[in-house]
Amino acid sequence: MLIGVILMLGTCHLAKALVLLSSNFLTPWCFYTLETCRRQFDLANREALDESAEWRMKYDEEVERSAKCDKQLIEIKQKVEDAASINQQLVMLQKENMALVGRMEVLKRELEATKLKCRSKIDR
Repeated sequence: MLIGVILMLGTCHLAKALVLLSSNFLTPWCFYTLETCRRQFDLANREALDESAEWRMKYDEEVERSAKCDKQLIEIKQKVEDAASINQQLVMLQKENMALVGRMEVLKRELEATKLKCRSKIDR
């Protein structure tokens, strides 16, 4: 039946009818499609911005955590260096102490020898 109507209208009238039908039918559909696409794009854009902000926040947290770890590492290295320095000082003090103990023993012997000399002079 549609073919019969098309043949009766002729090609010129058919073209006009198609243009009128398509313009009336497609305009609201195109507007709906564009509006839908725009909304979907806006939604996707907001989601991407939210995700970007989330990743930036995670990055900032990791940078902060990394800086904190670096600071702690520097403090630990300083403490290790201080401990090594203290150990060196301790070794030097122990050597000095041993030398002083030896010197004290020598002085004690000299003192005893001097006391004996004095006693022997008094006893004579």
